[in-house]
Amino acid sequence: NETLTDLKQNHPLLFAMCLLAGIRATAGLNRTNLHITLHTLVKTHLGMKTLDTPIDISTIHAMLIFSAWSFGPLVPGGRYIDSWLMSSTTITHCMLSFPLSELVSLVGLYDETNRNMCRMWIQASLVHLKYVLGKFTMVSPF
Repeated sequence: NETLTDLKQNHPLLFAMCLLAGIRATAGLNRTNLHITLHTLVKTHLGMKTLDTPIDISTIHAMLIFSAWSFGPLVPGGRYIDSWLMSSTTITHCMLSFPLSELVSLVGLYDETNRNMCRMWIQASLVHLKYVLGKFTMVSPF
């Protein structure tokens, strides 16, 4: 089990996502300079990470969390990352980092790595499906 210090040192992007979640849930910190600055840094880092291949699983988790909940400061006129685009980028990185064909062949093997890869695929697929269905339901049939 990793400690808070280990998480901060070994997975800084995922740690920053946890901080953003806490800031968004704390009334006194929401929309502060700290919140806006941290959100900007996370967006910038995520933007750079989307260009890397392959990326580690903690970065994919951070991308998934950001696309599912986008912990932005909700300021008027603020610029946001499109959750649909971020979730599709997450799916792409899942395909590059742990191909589904390998998971299918490893179904009988239940080690922690395979379970984590399967969970990531399921989570990424469900988050992306949420946005895909939302995009289609907003389109008028006429």
